[in-house]
Amino acid sequence: MSRGGIALLVLVASAGSARGEDSLRLRLETGLGVDTNITRSEGDVRKSGPMARGVVDVSQAAQADALRLGITYQAGARKFLDNPEEDGLFQRLSGQVGVALARPLQIALSGQVQDRTTRDALQPRDYTRVGGGPTLAYQLGAVQLSLGAQFDRLVFKPDADFSATGAQGNLGVGVRRRSWLLDARLGVGRRQFDGLERIQTGVSNPDNTPIVEEGTARRADESLTAGLGLSYQGDLLARLDYAHMINASSSFGGGFTRQLLRGSLTSTLSAAWVLSLRLDVQRVAYDDPQFISRKAFIDDENRSSVVTRLEHPIFDEFSVVGHLGAWFSPFGDGPEYARYTALLGLAANFDRAP
Repeated sequence: MSRGGIALLVLVASAGSARGEDSLRLRLETGLGVDTNITRSEGDVRKSGPMARGVVDVSQAAQADALRLGITYQAGARKFLDNPEEDGLFQRLSGQVGVALARPLQIALSGQVQDRTTRDALQPRDYTRVGGGPTLAYQLGAVQLSLGAQFDRLVFKPDADFSATGAQGNLGVGVRRRSWLLDARLGVGRRQFDGLERIQTGVSNPDNTPIVEEGTARRADESLTAGLGLSYQGDLLARLDYAHMINASSSFGGGFTRQLLRGSLTSTLSAAWVLSLRLDVQRVAYDDPQFISRKAFIDDENRSSVVTRLEHPIFDEFSVVGHLGAWFSPFGDGPEYARYTALLGLAANFDRAP
């Protein structure tokens, strides 16, 4: 593998994270392509059209003795040439401060702000999320133990009833062996919504459809998550994760179990081509029957997907980039859904380190 190929491999795999020390990293990307389901609609009511996308990704990392600082800003904008009402902007600002209290013990405080805004979407999914919390890590040879807490506030702009405040505690353990890392994690959380809970008061005859009415208490969810992951970092970067989540809700229709299998691979090909693959296979089982109207939707984050990325440097810091993506429902336990995207564009990568 060439030196340029290794550099591009690391840059693509770590885009958006401030992993380096005393370094500044900037990535700009533009692309043109097509989206076959602009409004993320269920069933056969799908509309396709051309789209343009732009991405900004900048991160700064610094270290001074036992103190480590990192900050990252990411923004992505999409423009639909035939459907400007679906234009959108996503932004994320995250930061972390870490201190080595003793040689094996470190404490870090992280925080982030996310925002998604569209013009006047048919099915708006706009939100603002603010969160953060501390993490304590202890290194014992090849084993690292971590204990953390996260607090967040979600403002769901289309419907204030789904805005919520949450907290979660996390416990993790990781074992590193040369180029391999095996890690496991466990999390317990609680989220309280601004809206009131829904209560089933009976069923209607003759089809036994549940009769659901608004309760008097605010909706509250409790979650238990567990995960196991295996990663390899060498001549290629690979990661395999399995996550299981149980969500219990005081509101009818809010309880579910989610299983997610995620795999990713980034590797250089001949002539410094860099290939990235990501596969998400997800299944959600609801505790209560789900009655979804034709106008309802479930966003891409709740779908299985395959995303492929191919990048090749052309001169200096510039490269050509191609994307292919597919989102689908493989288990047939919900409304039929399909979305495909294809984009071709240019990227500029700048990496400054002392």
